[in-house]
Amino acid sequence: MKKILSVLMAVMMLISTMAVGSFNAFAATKANAPTVKIGSTLDLNIAPLKMEDVTGFMDFSDIEAAEKAMDNLDVWYAKITPSETGYYEFVFSSEFKCKGISFEELMKAAGIDDEELIGEAEGSFAACAATLTDNKNNDYDAAGIAFNFDFGEVADELGDGTGELISGLLDSVSMGKTPSFTANLKAGKTYYLTIMNISSESYKTKLRIAKHKHALKSVNTKATAKYDKDLEMNWYEEGFKGKECNCGYCEYKKGKTFSAVSWIDIGNGKNIVYTGKKLTPKVTIYLDNGKKLNKKYYTVKYSNNKNYGSGKATIKFKGNYKGKVTERFDIVPKPVGITKVKVKKKTATLKWKKSKEKISGYQIEYATDKYFYKNAKLINVKGVKNTKKTIKKLKKLGKKYYFHIRTYKTVNGDKYVSAWSKTKRFKKK
Repeated sequence: MKKILSVLMAVMMLISTMAVGSFNAFAATKANAPTVKIGSTLDLNIAPLKMEDVTGFMDFSDIEAAEKAMDNLDVWYAKITPSETGYYEFVFSSEFKCKGISFEELMKAAGIDDEELIGEAEGSFAACAATLTDNKNNDYDAAGIAFNFDFGEVADELGDGTGELISGLLDSVSMGKTPSFTANLKAGKTYYLTIMNISSESYKTKLRIAKHKHALKSVNTKATAKYDKDLEMNWYEEGFKGKECNCGYCEYKKGKTFSAVSWIDIGNGKNIVYTGKKLTPKVTIYLDNGKKLNKKYYTVKYSNNKNYGSGKATIKFKGNYKGKVTERFDIVPKPVGITKVKVKKKTATLKWKKSKEKISGYQIEYATDKYFYKNAKLINVKGVKNTKKTIKKLKKLGKKYYFHIRTYKTVNGDKYVSAWSKTKRFKKK
């Protein structure tokens, strides 16, 4: 069930991304775009897209066809040229409650051909997106999106964590009950408003376009890091201290933002090698803004960090950050090196140094490509005492062959492997 929910959410996010960021292909219709005056209220009846159109622009296997499909989408559009520079609001009077398209149809439109997954798909999805582009078909950083979804029994079986995760995802792409939004526009510049309805029925509403006045409120929230047990993943949110607009569809804020955690690195990308002692690899926390989080905002506690296998680093946040997450890291054996390669006819005999550790064995990889990208072969050699292996039936006479070796330790059925040795190269005679 977790797998199917992940797929359904991926489809939902894919459509949301396309809706918010891809209205840049309306050259064929802009010449006929009606002009809308600032301060007007419009009665709208936004027809839903045809399912074949949805399938067309989600077909990433043929980008040219997808772009052509975008050109022909049945959307509502209008031309706007403000006389003053400032914030403007695009407010929809009615909630978007249109009936959705089944996830089964959307998964097929997204190119998902796993029949088992499609058979498990439950519920439906609908979205209405409004956005602006300029007269050069460039996306403008202003958009709003509203949605309706129903995950059926899938969400019910996963517990309360599912709702929190979905709400967080929707907030991250500024989704709401209506596609209302604000934009900071320049005087005399022409913008094109586009509205797209992905559902099974028309969206009837009024749209008010007017100058926007910020209703500011004080906000003080910490950046959050937490682990979702139901979906087995970490979830990060940014924090903020200052004032922001309270209207519900304006992203204006003035103050200090505490950037969300982006990812956590254990060991600076290097293997964490078994020593027989408790290991405390360096923890580095990277933020969405590209910077590293100052160590004063978190503490680290290690566990299961002595023996081969999977160690744990539990990070507890403090100060302007809150929450607790646990990251795993592999404790692996030391590598060994190849000492000799002997070639005879269609065979190659390798010898290597015996590991001084209680490992489970060795892995040899060889290929005719020095980067081991193409046609690489992997051989397992069980037992720490085995330090010699003859590889038979080598083909492609006259080709160069490349070899390297690593050690491995099996723990609870999983192999924990060392770094690869230096590569040995030889040319068959």
